[in-house]
Amino acid sequence: MSTWQNLKWLILLWVLGFATVTGAGYALKGLIFLTFG
Repeated sequence: MSTWQNLKWLILLWVLGFATVTGAGYALKGLIFLTFG
């Protein structure tokens, strides 16, 4: 039970981190496009 909870939190943090990095990447691309496009 404890292991499953730890795994669940690890997956949740990984997904949140991935979404943050992806969102930042898209924001950066959009900013570059608006600046130089």
